[in-house]
Parts: sequence; structure tokens; C-alpha cells
Amino acid sequence: WGSKYEGALGLGSRERTGDYASDETDLQDDNYYVQTPTLVGTLADVVDAKCGNSFSLALTKDGKLYSFGAGDYGQTGLGGGSSSDRYTRTPTQIKAFGPTQKIVKIDAGLYHSAAITEDGKVFTWGYGKDGQCGHGDRVVHTPIPQQVRRMSKNQAIEVSCGDGHTAVLCRDGELYVFGRGRDGQLGRGDQLESVASYRTEPLPIEFFTRHNLRVGQVALGGYHSLVLTNSKRR
Repeated sequence: WGSKYEGALGLGSRERTGDYASDETDLQDDNYYVQTPTLVGTLADVVDAKCGNSFSLALTKDGKLYSFGAGDYGQTGLGGGSSSDRYTRTPTQIKAFGPTQKIVKIDAGLYHSAAITEDGKVFTWGYGKDGQCGHGDRVVHTPIPQQVRRMSKNQAIEVSCGDGHTAVLCRDGELYVFGRGRDGQLGRGDQLESVASYRTEPLPIEFFTRHNLRVGQVALGGYHSLVLTNSKRR
């Protein structure tokens, strides 16, 4: 429920017609808003769902990932150029992982997305200008999920996406971050990133290791981060 402009609800009830300006005018139409919870009938056996800015992700129990909504920066992971497939109004499977890859964890940031496979690999896609995709660059538009190669030797178990930063928790309790950090959200203490500086590849947060703490859960807000520590390291 909520605004279905750009297809974020996945209800497929309106095809996009005309140009962008006419769609802006149509925002005055009450049909753009759904005020009560409505079943997305084309999805079944969903075990997790995440919402970004005007797009959504849904994970099914067989490890398949579906997306719908705005894909301006490739955040829906369905491919195409920055101006193609702007809106996906019904849940569509992201097939870039291949038939054998099973997805177990997902998250959606403001304009980027992330997923973890059953064997602990990390994939990201969408808006990456702040380095939040972790591929060692600042590409604005990444329309297809790409593996975060710098984490290929780590066993990832959880991922969280903020506005311009991302955090990945590994099985050994190590926490890695990448993206925008000028507000301190990367947790690097006195190594605060400047306005012009972004971390485009995963870096470990050393604070927890120094204090003999093991991270058990992580959650990111737009410009801040939070973790739960569930035990001391042994």
C-alpha cells in the first residue's frame, strides 16, 4: 500500500503511457495511492521483502529474487540502459544470478540493492556514485547484479544498505563497510572521510576487533549505522 507511482507496489494496475511530464500531472489522480494493504497476487512463498525509494525486492523460499518499481539507476537489477524499463509495475525475476545461485539475504537502499547467495557471495547493483556498490569505482548506473570481488574470500551472512553506504557481516563476526562516510557512518573513528572521499571497496571496522567484540547483527539508516554485539571473541 501507499504510492504506486513508478510501480513500487507491484500491482501492475496501470501501464505507463505518454512522457514523463504527463505522469507527473497524473500524480494528482487518487488512483496513484493505495490506502489499504493489498495482496500482490503474482508473488507466492515470499520469505523476505525490502523497500527502497520507489522500488521493492521480494525473495521467495526457493532463493529467487524479484523486483518491481523504479529502475532509473539499475536498482531493480533487470538490465537495460538508464532510460529503458524505467518502471517495472509487476514483480519480475532478476535472472542475472543464474539458475543455480540461491539467494538467502537481501536489502534495498535509497537507490541501490544487495544480495547474499547461499555460499556467502555478495552481489550489489544500482546507484554507485558514492561507492556503495563496493566494486572499486563510482559508477552511477549498474543495472545488473555484480559480485563484490573484494569479499570473495569472506563468508557473508548479512547485508544492510543505507542511503550511500553498505555494510556486510561475515560468519566470523567481522563487519565490512563501503560507500559514503563523511558523516561518520562507516565507523572508522578518526579516519572520517572527507566530502570528496568515498570508500569504493569493503573495509573492516577495526573497533570491534580491538574491543574483543563479535558483531551479531547490523542495520543501516540513511546516514547512520547500528550493530548488536552478541558475544565476546574467543
